[in-house]
Amino acid sequence: MRLSDSDDDTPVAERGEYTPAESGTLPPEPADEELTPDEYVAEVADLLERDPDAAGDAVGDLFTIAHDDEGATRVAAGEALDAIGRRYPDELAVWSELLAEAASDADDEVAFFALRALAQLAAVSPQAAAKGRKAALDTLGAPDPDLRQAALSVVAEVGPSDPDAVRRADRPLSAALAADDPAVRTAAAIAAGRLLGAAPGKFPRTATALIDALADEDDRVRKYAILALANFASEHPDNVPSKERAIAALASVTDDDLGLRRGATGEALSALVSLTFEEDAATG
Repeated sequence: MRLSDSDDDTPVAERGEYTPAESGTLPPEPADEELTPDEYVAEVADLLERDPDAAGDAVGDLFTIAHDDEGATRVAAGEALDAIGRRYPDELAVWSELLAEAASDADDEVAFFALRALAQLAAVSPQAAAKGRKAALDTLGAPDPDLRQAALSVVAEVGPSDPDAVRRADRPLSAALAADDPAVRTAAAIAAGRLLGAAPGKFPRTATALIDALADEDDRVRKYAILALANFASEHPDNVPSKERAIAALASVTDDDLGLRRGATGEALSALVSLTFEEDAATG
């Protein structure tokens, strides 16, 4: 994300709180008025080591700082939010409404911080994170790769439990599988595997694009595309398009290559081969 410099050390409480575009969420508690934004962020970083609950209580203030500041201060606030989400994602649950609102912020950096936090929250509470589902869906085609990747991660986490609610992801997800940025393609492959494993009939374009991604020039993208295919083929082999290409891709790797339990790749491969034999027999 592109950041600009800022030398504003006005105390946090005098800067104004982050206020979601839509009403209905409680504003965060004001930060200690004696601390500048930089000092406050540093204090939160220290709290992460000795009082995670207190650090979690600071999420609203960190978004205030991220919204109002730029440069190094904003970067530090974003890093603190990321640390809370990675280490204590449960602490984000009470902020789910704010995160959902912030994910639609006109400022790409603020939206990115919120979508990343929603993806982290979804790992422990998909239902709470689903409040940001619309914002994530609206951002799947964002020009910024970081923002797009974060939106894909949210959809990957909250989509499988309610595929109907994310079915409009089909077109932008298929496009993301062919994006210029390999990190976006990787995130798209992960999302494709989860959604196709849940309800392939709702994501036909994604299924076709996933087959093309099996030949991606980037090793990491190709690995996650094959991993997605293994999940897809195990659950819904009938829906896998271009079965010969899919079989060739699965035959080229091992369970260890993909980090799967022993026999998982073979099961997916066997399901596709059996269907191919049946189809050949039916057509004579």
